[in-house]
Amino acid sequence: MAKEYVYFKEFNSKDIKECNSAEIHGFVIQKFAIIETLIDSYIIKYFEIKKESIFRNYLLNTSVMHFGGKRKILKAIGIDNQIYQGLGKIMSIRNAFAHSIIRSDFDFKESIKEGESLYNLNNIKEFSTIEVLNGEGILKTKNAYDELKSFDKLCNEVIEHLQRKVVK
Repeated sequence: MAKEYVYFKEFNSKDIKECNSAEIHGFVIQKFAIIETLIDSYIIKYFEIKKESIFRNYLLNTSVMHFGGKRKILKAIGIDNQIYQGLGKIMSIRNAFAHSIIRSDFDFKESIKEGESLYNLNNIKEFSTIEVLNGEGILKTKNAYDELKSFDKLCNEVIEHLQRKVVK
């Protein structure tokens, strides 16, 4: 049997609202992996590691050094506090999308005409939610789209910051 070679394309730039839940999960995991790779590169550069391949593939491997540990290293070497806080929020949202199912929820339109039935389907809005465990250990149900927008914005800021540190 011949080997089959498959190339998986990167997430395209279609409107995130048009994505299915599997694409959303993949988007979050991929973006997080980019940040973690940049963090690894910054740690290697900061400590002037000579055997980069061994250090990256074994010591910084996620099965040895978890993201929280890498974040603490960044704090110790003086990463900007806003970036440090952003990484915590990114980690929380990433964990929510990685370990939770995106669920459907319903809400009522803000303005219902007098005499109109509350249960008229035109008065009900469906939206997606996700369970997020915040820094204080409290589980909250959040609007999945809002969390995704926040995640993407924070990731872009952190990626830009880390790229400047790595390229310097």
